[in-house]
Amino acid sequence: MPSIPEAIAKSVQFCQQHVRADKKGEAQVFFDRLVMQAYGFNDSDDILEKLLTLNLELAEKEKQGEPVVGSWAPRTE
Repeated sequence: MPSIPEAIAKSVQFCQQHVRADKKGEAQVFFDRLVMQAYGFNDSDDILEKLLTLNLELAEKEKQGEPVVGSWAPRTE
């Protein structure tokens, strides 16, 4: 899975190649792709299904008292 900065860089490159500012639909493609790359999803994955599964997993961890911290948060260890 690429790091967050790598995923963002790939998404910016994709945007520069494929997204035109005057087309709203193309912007949606960009953001869908950004999310997929940031989370390490494949192009063939159903993005909504994957995000729901991730959300449910994190909610269960939180319910069990486990810390739920994003990869962007600074480490305190």
